Amino acid sequence: MEFRNLSRYSLAFAIPLCLFAFPSVSHSQHADDLIKVHGQLVDVQGATQFNKLMVINRRTQNGVFGNFSGQFSISLKRSDTLSIHALGFSPSRLCFRDSSSTQKEFDIKITVYRLHVNLDEIVFVAPRDLDQIQKDIDKLGYKRTYNQTPEVADVLQSPITALYERFSHFEKQKAEAKRLTNESNRKKVLKELFKIYVNAELLDLEDWEFDDFVNYCNFDDTFVKAATQYDLVMAVKRKYDRYKEVRKY
Repeated sequence: MEFRNLSRYSLAFAIPLCLFAFPSVSHSQHADDLIKVHGQLVDVQGATQFNKLMVINRRTQNGVFGNFSGQFSISLKRSDTLSIHALGFSPSRLCFRDSSSTQKEFDIKITVYRLHVNLDEIVFVAPRDLDQIQKDIDKLGYKRTYNQTPEVADVLQSPITALYERFSHFEKQKAEAKRLTNESNRKKVLKELFKIYVNAELLDLEDWEFDDFVNYCNFDDTFVKAATQYDLVMAVKRKYDRYKEVRKY
């Protein structure tokens, strides 16, 4: 730009504007300066080994791996932000935007803290084989002590006992408790058996479908105890095919 045709007043205004422009350019240049960072992780609990240490530049999404001792080196712009991750520790962030513009290399220590996660108690139970489940199947059933319609022989042999069992509220409750317990045991055994079928890819059931499918099958004690493993598998497969057809609608 030529200043020959500018008046004295124009030059007076132009010079200060130029002076104010220089600091802004200088600050922008410093933000884009490349710097070198050498880091060392320090665990407040005294750990000296850090697995899978990774340092990522959040702007470029590129990074470097640190060593097992928690040391790393990386080059970046002064305005960049680093994200530091190590297995088992909370992530940390670093930025050197406000650092001295004359310093180009940094040796730093980063204090890291271990992750603390509260988990519910988990109990692992090994799956049982078919022979073990078959033993529980053989135990199904219960002996009723309460008869709603006692046989003639029962009435003749012990009329007082027959009448007591027929009308006693306690006996009715006891019989109902036995029936419900046996039904619960049968459903539990069948559910366990069906899970083996699923693992063998004979059935395809989600976890939430097991109880529903057991109720749909509605097998009684007599059938479950008398059927062979082959008969039971085939019966379950037939029920399963119908169950899936019904579930479509």
